[in-house]
Amino acid sequence: MKNHIAFVFYDDGEGDSALVVSFHAKNFSGRGVAYFDAENISLMLDSFSVYPILSEKPPKIEWGTIDLSNPKGGLKEEHLHFSVWPLDTKGHLVASIRAAVPYVNIAGRFQYHASVDISTTYAAMTQFVEDMKSMLRGELSEVVLEEVIG
Repeated sequence: MKNHIAFVFYDDGEGDSALVVSFHAKNFSGRGVAYFDAENISLMLDSFSVYPILSEKPPKIEWGTIDLSNPKGGLKEEHLHFSVWPLDTKGHLVASIRAAVPYVNIAGRFQYHASVDISTTYAAMTQFVEDMKSMLRGELSEVVLEEVIG
């Protein structure tokens, strides 16, 4: 099995749909879920089509718990994070996925979390964005971003 990140969208039609992400690299794997409506994901996907992708402000899809004391400060707890950044100046990119179970243990940390980075390209990301938007419209049941080496 190639290293990959797979996305499945379950649309409940009421704005609280689930984006389920599973990933595998070498002998390591993980799975996470985030709750979005299709329109919000589609807006986030537009940033993955920008060229060049900048490491200072990588495109991302993320979900978690917002810090109510500082709502503009970002997430208090990150449950799912997918981002892409440049690996080099030759067009190679890194696709990164992080997932955590929204559970805080006694030490105040997530008990279960996993992450994987895979290499990809601009061409693969262009196809990924097209496929994700097709999935959000109900035309595809799954989108798989496979690792591109070289």
